[in-house]
Amino acid sequence: MGKQRYGKPDSNHHDVIGWYEDLGCKVCDTKDVGLGFPDLVVGAAGITDVVEVKSDEGKLRPSQELFVAAWRGSAVRIVRTREDVIEHVMHMRSRARRAA
Repeated sequence: MGKQRYGKPDSNHHDVIGWYEDLGCKVCDTKDVGLGFPDLVVGAAGITDVVEVKSDEGKLRPSQELFVAAWRGSAVRIVRTREDVIEHVMHMRSRARRAA
């Protein structure tokens, strides 16, 4: 029996992982977890966030909308572009400085 797939990753999925890694982040690819769980867990500067990767026109699936609504950690970040990734990492580093 093959590995169960929960959805096709967005076309920019692997690019987004590379952009985070280029900025010194640790990335765990969680796209196959299912139940609406976001695509990535990203760590930077002692901060950990969950990230949903979407293409330019991509929309959240109903299971993802339910997860986002129920999640009690830091807000689920949705990224589409390299600029989104850069802004997110800068925000994570800013949060780390404030917490220090």
